[in-house]
Amino acid sequence: MKKKIILCVAVFALFVALIGCDKTSDTQKLLDDIGALSDKVTGITQNEVHELLGSPAGKLSGFWGDMYYNSDDQAVIIYYDADGKVKAVTEQQTLQNRPEN
Repeated sequence: MKKKIILCVAVFALFVALIGCDKTSDTQKLLDDIGALSDKVTGITQNEVHELLGSPAGKLSGFWGDMYYNSDDQAVIIYYDADGKVKAVTEQQTLQNRPEN
């Protein structure tokens, strides 16, 4: 009986880990395809972006925007308009090391 419980817990933990990996890879794929990302997020709110991509790696100062990184370590910047909706998505080569999360 104890072995069955341990086995069930291990299978459940593996299942949860695989689900988490899948979301991350989908997010990373989206960040790597700037055109698809722009199509998907343009016009949605900042909260919806955070639900889709997770917490940003950084925020802009002087502009309203969030910063994420793609797999090439390029900064993907999402700019918001005065209504809090995405107005533009850009990709920029980073000049310095990305911040630690």
